[in-house]
Amino acid sequence: MKEIWKIISKFKDYRVSNLGRIKSLKFDKELILKGRISNGYRQVALSVNGYKYTVKVARLVLFTFIGPCPKGMEASHLNDNRSDDRLENLVWESHIENMNRRTEYNTDRKGEKNGRAKLKNKDVVEIRKLLKQRLTNTAIAKRFNVSQPIISGIKLNKIWSYA
Repeated sequence: MKEIWKIISKFKDYRVSNLGRIKSLKFDKELILKGRISNGYRQVALSVNGYKYTVKVARLVLFTFIGPCPKGMEASHLNDNRSDDRLENLVWESHIENMNRRTEYNTDRKGEKNGRAKLKNKDVVEIRKLLKQRLTNTAIAKRFNVSQPIISGIKLNKIWSYA
């Protein structure tokens, strides 16, 4: 695929390509920006009039090649690879559509796949059994070393509803 470069309208000293690369024209020579990865997403720091902006590359690609983000939409990676910022891999879509794609690719970060989760799916199954036996939320929370609101959320199916 041929690489096509376009001016980023809000950042006139920068260009973005359909392959998801960003370059700066601020100096005497063109400089391809490496950026950084944050939460899996590629980001670059762009400056205008002395102000520095950190922007996700996917949003820059879509904004420049497709147009502004429609209300209620977000940038979504079709192959669910957050760092693949090629134009052919990006679309504006609703948050629900984006979340459904994660489920489709089995890359959602629910439950024990969430790096901050204190419980495993098997723990939640056990908690549900204990709730049916009418143990108190406080007693169950103590047993699993979590807070009482966590047990309450499980009981009310506000969290871990899929386990």
